[in-house]
Amino acid sequence: MSRGHFIAAAALAAVCALLVLTDPALDKAIGHREVSPGAAHRPEARAAEAFTHRERRAVAVALAPETLATMGAALEAQMGRTAGTAGAISEARAGRIDAVELGRRLHETTAGHAEQGGMLLGALVEERSPAVALQLAHSLAGLENDSTLRAQTVAALREGPAAAREVGLLSLLGRGEPEALQLAADTLQSGTPFARATAAFVLNNAPLPLNGDVADRTLATAREALTDSTADTRLREESTTLLGQPGAPEKDVALLERTILGGEPAVRMRALAALEATGVSMARMQAACDRVLRDSSAPERLLEMARAWRAAHP
Repeated sequence: MSRGHFIAAAALAAVCALLVLTDPALDKAIGHREVSPGAAHRPEARAAEAFTHRERRAVAVALAPETLATMGAALEAQMGRTAGTAGAISEARAGRIDAVELGRRLHETTAGHAEQGGMLLGALVEERSPAVALQLAHSLAGLENDSTLRAQTVAALREGPAAAREVGLLSLLGRGEPEALQLAADTLQSGTPFARATAAFVLNNAPLPLNGDVADRTLATAREALTDSTADTRLREESTTLLGQPGAPEKDVALLERTILGGEPAVRMRALAALEATGVSMARMQAACDRVLRDSSAPERLLEMARAWRAAHP
């Protein structure tokens, strides 16, 4: 017997050993009858043995060798993928392979196979190496179209240690389902500094504009971050983009204009791009760029952005 036949036969035997079916057609052959509640009090009922259960029997299923071979090959392939996923994670944690190689191996063993998601999720929640966690999150993200896995991911990240969301939220990147956005909004409000920045990035990359409670809380938190010079730089960067939405209210536009004039270079550059994204008037954008160009302390890359915009809009 080939290895594929053996695996399939063993699996089938285990299933059949547990498979007990009711066969209504047997009722007549085995003399089965159901007894009503009052029947036991009738003389003829007391003299007869009353059956109150249905007769059950095991059913043997005969499969063609070709079917067994196909089942065996499928089972063997799945076992190989599971072993490959576990082995790659183990080797990365031991330092025997780098994050790039880990990502390559995980792509080979998990892409298109949602059944591998549980292992990836468990490892992601426990992982403390950002480089390894990033590869786990990336591989898991490719499987999140599976609604069951997505629900498990949201629950595990919500219930797990706060640090797990610092990279783990990237497994929900590009998702627009309410549960995913709700988790990101909650983390943006009360996560670790690193996790809050990641949550803002996830919210910035939602496939549709935010709305309702998620939008209200997200924008309020972004405003707070931009007015707090001690907030994490990555969070402040992402906050400018969160506020830079078409038709943004005047208070957000004014906050972006102020942010352009001072702060970390990366934050100032993102604020200038966000200001344009709001759709403000040409005159207002020209004024913002001119203020940058008059600022002797402005970082060179911000100056380049301002010059480029003015050149394109003389």
